[in-house]
Amino acid sequence: GISVIDISTPSSMIYKGHITNTTDRELKGPVSVAIATISGTTYAVVTAGGDDGIAIIDISTDPTSPSNVGEIVDSGGRELDGPNGVAVATIDGKTYAVVVGQDDGIAIIDISTPSSPVYAGEMEDDSNKNGCTTVQVCLDGAKGVVITTIDGDTYAVVTAYDDDGIEIIRVMG
Repeated sequence: GISVIDISTPSSMIYKGHITNTTDRELKGPVSVAIATISGTTYAVVTAGGDDGIAIIDISTDPTSPSNVGEIVDSGGRELDGPNGVAVATIDGKTYAVVVGQDDGIAIIDISTPSSPVYAGEMEDDSNKNGCTTVQVCLDGAKGVVITTIDGDTYAVVTAYDDDGIEIIRVMG
């Protein structure tokens, strides 16, 4: 599960609340979290390695009792097996979760409506294993992801543990 802690005064932090895994939540084995504010409400977007998906948790309506509002899980065609990295980006007025994990790929999920996330797209690693050249896709063992904007274009920068490198992917823009 996850905990909400008020760190407004770093020398005197205050525990506010938590939410744990149940059969109807994708919170088994949480690995990473990113924060998104959508229509004035703050959400924690949590990758759950044990559930092969993400959970979207409302942490601002009542921080003492965070609530699960949406989720999306791995299925045959999704790159959500063992997710271990997530970043959030707002592009052209829509909010996206960018997720990396054991599927050796990247998944883009539209979370603009947190209660109904939509799988928007993906990129998979190519057939190379454990190393790559400048013409190959380097996503073996994708672990972390950050989002940046350069000259109006949005990029995901993904660390690839097994490929000993990073992949820079133009997402949209």
